[in-house]
Amino acid sequence: MKLRILILSFLLLLSTAAYAHNITRILAQHPEFSTFNHYLTTTHLADEINRRRTITVCAVDNAAMNDLLSKHFSLYTIKNILSLHIFADYFGSKKLHQITKAPPPPPSSRPPERPPEPPDTSTSPT
Repeated sequence: MKLRILILSFLLLLSTAAYAHNITRILAQHPEFSTFNHYLTTTHLADEINRRRTITVCAVDNAAMNDLLSKHFSLYTIKNILSLHIFADYFGSKKLHQITKAPPPPPSSRPPERPPEPPDTSTSPT
């Protein structure tokens, strides 16, 4: 009898591990995110999201998506922008509010700094 309970527990654990959420079904319940939902599917980000067990998605509403789409970015660029709204971890309200700004870009991607202006050595009559 004990062996059956352990096997059943093991099978339940496996079925829980195999359970996956479906981001498009979740978002389909919220029409204000329909454009975001569409582009998660189009860019295949939905597949990547659905493979994860722990994930946080900061959904973008239709108005913001329309603003983004009005810029006529390529699908590749839209995918990159939307991927910035996906965190491969659970971010609760407290953790999300602790994000204040992005870290500075690495030195190789920063614009070159201007050298300091040389001192003015010319003398002007006063």
